[in-house]
Amino acid sequence: MRLRWTIRELMVVILIIGLSMGLLRIRWGIIFALMAGGVVGCGLAPWYACREMHRLDDELSRNRQLDTRTRSLQVAKSYVLVWAAWYFAGVLVALTGAMAWWLLRTH
Repeated sequence: MRLRWTIRELMVVILIIGLSMGLLRIRWGIIFALMAGGVVGCGLAPWYACREMHRLDDELSRNRQLDTRTRSLQVAKSYVLVWAAWYFAGVLVALTGAMAWWLLRTH
């Protein structure tokens, strides 16, 4: 999968990075770091998991060889795996933000 960035999207990403670095330098920066992790882990995780679950269910429903039980089990497994991956990504975002806050505050 190749990412294609427009200039506008790239500028917005750079602005967000600059803003987040500025927020991390302030006294309450740790809270912003944890909030960012919460948005990814608790906000994006269920949304992406549901989206992928519906996509997989549509693909599996086209396959007439699978019975309903097998299809349902595969959809449930995929939902849990996608949700867990995004939740873990949220934890990593929070830890990275907390580490950046600590490094920016000590230097």
